[in-house]
Amino acid sequence: FDDPNTTVANMLEHMKRARMTVDYPPQKVKQGYGEAVCVVLSMLCDAALAKQGFRVTAPVYPTDNYPEEAPVDEEEEVSADIADTVAAQEDDDDDEDELYTVAQGKGKQQDEAREKI
Repeated sequence: FDDPNTTVANMLEHMKRARMTVDYPPQKVKQGYGEAVCVVLSMLCDAALAKQGFRVTAPVYPTDNYPEEAPVDEEEEVSADIADTVAAQEDDDDDEDELYTVAQGKGKQQDEAREKI
């Protein structure tokens, strides 16, 4: 295998000959990770694609055929049932909490202990 320092120096020299300027020191490229390596790889990929005549164009998106607003049923009645449903769910949550504390052997015993304090 070749010396890593020599390999990086040769690679950067060839990039300079190809008019690709790299603004990073060879030590950063030699690390094998980080911004310097990503920039060098991006430059090399761009040059390879350009040499093959590959062109990137803006994507063409299909038109949306969706209506601007969702259809609304004008005949449907609006009522306060939602408020009643939410209140009922909150009561159920309180009952579940009470059952959990009783099942854990707490509940009344804890309440009595708190009252003594």
